[in-house]
Order: sequence, then C-alpha cells, then structure tokens
Amino acid sequence: MKTADYKDKSKRLEQLLKTMTTNGHLSKKEENELGRISDEIADYEETKYPFKPETLNEMIELRMYQRKLKQKDLAIILGRSPSRRDPLDWT
Repeated sequence: MKTADYKDKSKRLEQLLKTMTTNGHLSKKEENELGRISDEIADYEETKYPFKPETLNEMIELRMYQRKLKQKDLAIILGRSPSRRDPLDWT
C-alpha cells in the first residue's frame, strides 16, 4: 500500500466510525468494509512503523497492553501472588 492509499483508507475508516457512532450500527457491507480497511491499515502500520521492544519488560508490557491485562492478571498467569507490587520487578 502506498502512503496516499493509507491516507484515503484512514479517512474512510473515520467516516465509517462516525457513521457507526451517529447511527449506532453499520450495514453488513459497511461492517465488512470496516474490518477489511482496519486490517489493511494495521498491516501497513506494522510494516512501515514496526515497534520492536528492546527489553523483556517492554515486551511483557506490550503483551499486557494488547491483551488488556492488569498486573494482577499477569501475576495469576505466572503463578505468583497478586499481592506483590509489580510482577515486572520480580527476579
């Protein structure tokens, strides 16, 4: 995708989101278009502006953000007591 296409798709994405906010829903065709455009924009951004965590802590924080996890959720996943302050400080 070229930068001009990216800008056009971003504008269309905003239009669809505005329509959804105003009407409370989208048609099936618009829903499919929204999903497709979202995926294309995400692919472009990941290719053009890759984010590479430099440390293990940054990687864990990114995954926590992506999965909407809180520190207590991570503690449970890691089998640690959620009462500890910061799972990322555990050694």
